[in-house]
Amino acid sequence: ADAILVETMFEKNFLASIGADTRKIHIIYEKVDTDKFAPPKYPSFSTKRILCVSRVTRLKGIHILLKAYSFLDPALKRDSEVIIVGPFEDHIYYRELLDLASRLNIRDKLRFIGALTFEKMPRVYSSAYLLVLPSLYENIGGVIIEAAACGCPAIASKVGGIPEIIED
Repeated sequence: ADAILVETMFEKNFLASIGADTRKIHIIYEKVDTDKFAPPKYPSFSTKRILCVSRVTRLKGIHILLKAYSFLDPALKRDSEVIIVGPFEDHIYYRELLDLASRLNIRDKLRFIGALTFEKMPRVYSSAYLLVLPSLYENIGGVIIEAAACGCPAIASKVGGIPEIIED
C-alpha cells in the first residue's frame, strides 16, 4: 500500500508494532459537522441526564457506568437519570444490565432508548448534562467529539484513542 489511513495515534502505534512502515501511516482525526452539532441556545437541565451513546454490548462497559452511578450521593441521584442510546446487540447483556440496576436499586433511574437516527443525536447531546463512555476498548469515541460540539462535557475510559481527545 502507498498509504495507510488511521483515525488515532493509538492505531498508528499498533500498526507500527506489527511491522507497518510508519512513513506510510497517516492520521486523519474524526470530524463533526458543527452546523448540525452545536450547543443549544437555551440549555435546560431540570433532570440531569447522564447519557451513554453506545451499542449495548459488554465491550462498551455500560455495567461500569451503572456501578459508578449507584455510588452517587442520594441527592444527586434524586435529580438525575441514566439514558442509554444505541442498538441492542447483546440481549443477554441487556438483561444482565437490568438485573444489575435492580440489585443496585437504580432501576427506576435507568432508561434504554435504543438506536436513534443521526439527525436526532444533536438534540440528544444538547439535552444531556454529561456524556459517559465507559468502554473497555474504543478506537476514537466519535460520540465524545459530537457531544463536545453540542456543549456536553464527557467522561470516558482511558483506553484506545480516547486519551487523544480528552484531557485529565
